[in-house]
Amino acid sequence: MSKQAKPMIKSKKLGLGGLLSSKAMPYLIMPLICVFAMPVALLAHWQWGNDPAMTTAMGISAVLITGYTHITWSRRHEHTRNTATLATGGVSGWIVFAAATDPTNRGMVNAWALGGLVLSAVWDIRYASLSTPHETDKSAGEPDTLMSKIQSLTGARTKKVKETEGRIDAKVQLKPGEATVSDVQADKDRIASAVGMGADQVTVTPVKGRADQVRLSFQITEGLKDAVSWTGLSAPGTSVADSPLMFGQRANGNPLGIWVCGKEDAKSPRPLSHGLCTGQTGSGKTETVVTIILEGRSRIDFVPIVGDPAKFAQGFGAIADCLAIAAKTKAQVNQLIRNIPDAIAYRSDLLGSLERPDGTIGYSQWEPECYTARGIPLVFIDIEEATDVLSSSDDEMYEAIRKARSVGIFVMVSLQSAGHTDIDRKTRGQFGQSLCHGVGEDMDAKFALNPNTRAAGADPTKWSNQYPGSLFAEVVGDPREDWAVEARTAYIPREEKRRIISETKPNWAKLDPGTAMYLERGITVPDEKLTAPLPAIKQDAEEDEENVFDLTGISTEEGVFDVTQPIPEPTHDVHFPLNGGEKKRGISREAAQALIEQRIDELETAGADVVTFADLADLKVTTGYSRGWVYGELNRLVQDGRLTQENGKPPYRIRARMLNGSRVT
Repeated sequence: MSKQAKPMIKSKKLGLGGLLSSKAMPYLIMPLICVFAMPVALLAHWQWGNDPAMTTAMGISAVLITGYTHITWSRRHEHTRNTATLATGGVSGWIVFAAATDPTNRGMVNAWALGGLVLSAVWDIRYASLSTPHETDKSAGEPDTLMSKIQSLTGARTKKVKETEGRIDAKVQLKPGEATVSDVQADKDRIASAVGMGADQVTVTPVKGRADQVRLSFQITEGLKDAVSWTGLSAPGTSVADSPLMFGQRANGNPLGIWVCGKEDAKSPRPLSHGLCTGQTGSGKTETVVTIILEGRSRIDFVPIVGDPAKFAQGFGAIADCLAIAAKTKAQVNQLIRNIPDAIAYRSDLLGSLERPDGTIGYSQWEPECYTARGIPLVFIDIEEATDVLSSSDDEMYEAIRKARSVGIFVMVSLQSAGHTDIDRKTRGQFGQSLCHGVGEDMDAKFALNPNTRAAGADPTKWSNQYPGSLFAEVVGDPREDWAVEARTAYIPREEKRRIISETKPNWAKLDPGTAMYLERGITVPDEKLTAPLPAIKQDAEEDEENVFDLTGISTEEGVFDVTQPIPEPTHDVHFPLNGGEKKRGISREAAQALIEQRIDELETAGADVVTFADLADLKVTTGYSRGWVYGELNRLVQDGRLTQENGKPPYRIRARMLNGSRVT
C-alpha cells in the first residue's frame, strides 16, 4: 500500500483564475523553486563561500534532504517519488556548488538556467500525466482512466475534489439517466481494482438530493492507524445543548462528537437518539465511553451514571470518582435498569409541571434552563456488557429508552454484538446513534450499522480488535455521507484523565434529589442532605455487597455458604403430604393471604428479587388452598403493585421494597 498510485479522478481545467488559480499552482512549484535558488546561492556564497567547514556541512545537508525526500515520499507513486527526489537533489546540489565557487560564474549560471528548465519540465510533465484526458484525447478503444474503466462511471466527470493527508474525496457527476448511486456502489470492488487498492479503502456515498451525483472516497494510506492525540476539552463551562461531546476525529479531518440532548427548532429540529456502542473485546468501546464522560463532565449540566456487571474497576476505575452512581455487580445493574422507568415517570411529571420564564407551564423536553433555573441536569446512563443483563431486563430497557427521549436521560448501551440473541429487535430499533468499533464478522456489522452506511463501504471487520478506538460513527448532526468515513477515538492517558477530573470537579452538576432517589434505589445509600428535602423518603440502610474470595465459601443464587458450618435449620416449616394427599388447614382466606405476603417479605429481606411458585409451594399445603389460588394471589399482588411480571407471565419480581419501614415503589 505504500507505493499505491492516487486514483486518477482529478480533472485539471484551468479557468479564469489563470496562473493564480489553485489548479495551476502545482505547475508553478518547480519553476518558482528554481528561480529562488539563485538568490539563495548568492547569499550562501557571500556568507560561507570562503569557509570550508560550512560548505562541507551544506553538502552533507543536501544529501540528507535528498534522502529524506526519498523516504517520506514512499507512500506516493514510484514515478512521483523519483521525480521529487531528483528535483530535490538537483536544486540542493547546485546551491552547494554555487555557494562554494561563484553563483555568477558563467558555467554555474548556465547550469542553473538549463537545469532549472529541465527540472521544471520534468515536474510539470509528471503532474500533467495525473489529469483526466478529455474524451477526444483518448486512444481509440483503449480506456486509460478510472472513468472509462468502470461501466457505471462511463461519461462521468469530476465536479469537486478534496484532498487531505492520505485521503481523496471527490464529488462525481454521473451521466444523467444512465447511472445511479447504487450502480456505482455495486462497482465498488472494480473501482478498487482499477486504482490498485483494497475494497475496504474505497467508499461510495450519495449526494443528498441528487441521484445523478456520487461521492467517491479513497483512503490511500492505512487511515487512522495511529492513535488520535487528545487536544483538550472542546467547550468546558458550556451546556451539553451548545455543542456535541467531542471524542475523536474522522479520517477526512472532521472532528467527531455525539449529541446527548435534543433540540426544539421549527427549522432544524434535532430529535434525541440514544447510543449503541458495539465491538469486540479489546476494540476500545470502554475508552470511547470514558472519553465521552470526561468531555461531558466539563459541561455545566451533565451527570454520568455507569453500570458495569463484569469489570467496572478495570474499565472505569480511573474516573470512578466523577460518576454520580456506579452499579458494579450484575444485580446492581439489573436494579439500575429497573429504576430507570420510575425515574422517567418522575421527571416527566416534574418537567411537565414546571413554570417557564415566560409564564407558561411545562417543558416538552429537557432544556438547559431546566438545570440553570431548576437544578435538573441531563443524565447520561451507560450500561456496559449489556448482554449479561438484557436477557433478564429487556422489557425494562425497552421501556426506558422508548420514554427517556424527552426527560433529559440519555442511554448508551455497550455490547460486543447487537444480534438477535444479545438484544431484542424492538429494543435495538430505539437506538438512533451507533458507534461500531472493530468486529469479527460481517453479521455483527449488519446489526450495528445502517444499510446505507454499509453499502457505501463501511467495513469494521477490517479492524477486528487490532486498532483499538477505530470505529464507524453514525451520529446525529453529522452528514450521513460522513457515517461511512472511518474514525478513531482520541486517546487520553491516565494522568490526563486525572487532571481533567481535578480541574472540572468544582463545576460538576449534581443530580436533583428526586431523580437521585429513584435511580439510586437498591444501589447506593442516599446522602442525608440529598434526601432531606424529601420527607417521604427514608434512607436505605442496606450496604452494597462486595465480592470477597473465600476458600471456605460456595457462591449460590441465594448467597455464600460456609462449608465448614453445619447446614442451618429451615427458616420456615416444610410440610409433606401424606399418601399423596394435601392436609387441609381450614384457615381463612385473609390468613392465607397474610401468609403469602409474609413469605414475600421474608424473601425480600433475604435479598431475593424473583418470586416463583416453588418459593410458596409449602404454603399450598399449609393453607389447604390450590395451586391455582396461589397464582391468583400472585396476580392480585401484581395489580396492587407489590409484584411485577414480564409480558404478563411468571416469574414474578418484587417491585415495591421496604426502606426503613416505608414502602417505596
